[in-house]
Amino acid sequence: RCCIVTAYQGERFARIAALTLPRMEAYAARYGYELIVHKPDSSGFSNSWIKIPAIISALRGGFDFVFWLDIDALILRTDRDILDDAKPGADLMACWHGPDTVRLDGPQFPPHFNAGVYLIRTSEWSDEFFTRILAMHATNDHPWQEQAVLHKLLGYNAALGIGPDITNERDRAHVARLDPVWNSIPGVAMATDPVIHHF
Repeated sequence: RCCIVTAYQGERFARIAALTLPRMEAYAARYGYELIVHKPDSSGFSNSWIKIPAIISALRGGFDFVFWLDIDALILRTDRDILDDAKPGADLMACWHGPDTVRLDGPQFPPHFNAGVYLIRTSEWSDEFFTRILAMHATNDHPWQEQAVLHKLLGYNAALGIGPDITNERDRAHVARLDPVWNSIPGVAMATDPVIHHF
């Protein structure tokens, strides 16, 4: 079983959701996935951070996979099943944005995982990893918010400008790169023939 999970709060993101949710609903219907939409009124988290409690809840909901989509991720095509891109042995799959994977159209940036789209296999590691991310909410001051914490935990410090990378095979062994067609950012990091445009 797989679920698609997203979350948003506030009027600005409600207007975006009016455009993106119908596409998520159509995608879920095509592949028989459940769509879960979180709309917290006052969670104490920013729109970026609200994904972490939503992901943890889904990981504990009896699903085999959790397909996280930021609310500003617009599904363009429904002809590809995300589970066909699940990597054997990986628990967390995300798109790596850098010159070796996408066309960089905007200002240069350090290569990194983009947290707008995740495919997560339910496992003890996944639950524990996202719980660790959540625990660092109060102490994180990097502008990349929860995406910065993910990189810190994986040892990708250079992307954050906080020092050299640190090898962390314990966690990195669970992580794999997802085809960037699943998280193509127009004008910034474009994939060829994308499935999802992430704005």
